[in-house]
Amino acid sequence: MNCPECAKPMVFEQRVETINYQGRTAEVEVEADWCDHCQEAIFEGLALEKMEKAFLKLRAEPSS
Repeated sequence: MNCPECAKPMVFEQRVETINYQGRTAEVEVEADWCDHCQEAIFEGLALEKMEKAFLKLRAEPSS
């Protein structure tokens, strides 16, 4: 697969993605297509679901 942003080849592998919400962060280990040239990533299926759950958890936490 080629990157939709820069057209360079993408690599499907497992990496840690950081989710940010109002100054708080969570790290999620996901499999996705990654572009090492422009840092674009394509998340689908289980990876997208894991990231959404991490975001919703951060959003539900009270702000300090």
